[in-house]
Amino acid sequence: MLKNKVMLCGDSISKGIIYDSIANKYKKCEKAFAGMLDKIFNTNILNISKFGNTVSRAEKRFYKAFNENKPDVVIFELGGNDCDFNWDEISENPQGIHIPNTEIEQFSISLKSMTSKVMEDGKRPILMNLTPLNPDAYFKWISHNDKTRGDNILDWLGSVSKIYWWQERYNSAVQDIARKQGVELIDVRNEFLKRYDFRDCLCEDGIHPNAKGQQLIAGVLEKHFNNLISA
Repeated sequence: MLKNKVMLCGDSISKGIIYDSIANKYKKCEKAFAGMLDKIFNTNILNISKFGNTVSRAEKRFYKAFNENKPDVVIFELGGNDCDFNWDEISENPQGIHIPNTEIEQFSISLKSMTSKVMEDGKRPILMNLTPLNPDAYFKWISHNDKTRGDNILDWLGSVSKIYWWQERYNSAVQDIARKQGVELIDVRNEFLKRYDFRDCLCEDGIHPNAKGQQLIAGVLEKHFNNLISA
């Protein structure tokens, strides 16, 4: 069992948010992976994750929380919202030029800045890569089951699969940062992709891990840190 002061900095996935299809709303998962971290590190972790967090939004909370709490370990789980687009604007103007919430160059700069801050203070940054999305389900979600809206978005996209390709770029950016900075990487994405059909671990919206997906992430974390302890 590890004994460290730990901070988790991420988005709705780290916050443990899932979509309840029956209640037709987002809610907190009772067995979110963040709870597993409490057990692994034998302490209550400081979770500053927030629904909708992009890297720039996370930065605003990270530096203040890091300086005030001086955690030994900071786990970053970001990128899913950064690679997303304003689908309302795209549906209204499919011939226009549209950029993601955070362009990939700025995403890399900001994430590098935060991991560098942790290392400069002699602490331990850890990066989690992105869980894969289901492009068909997500396209249906952002189309709101409206044919005209869906046709307009598809006109701009060119292919529904492009949603997956675009997210993969941000996943690669996270892995590239980990490699170049020598930062520890927890490969949750690979554990999803190793399944026969990872889609059963995602919510109806195609992007949030469901309760099964949260437990899959928890298992990856437990295995990762147990391997370090036994090494």
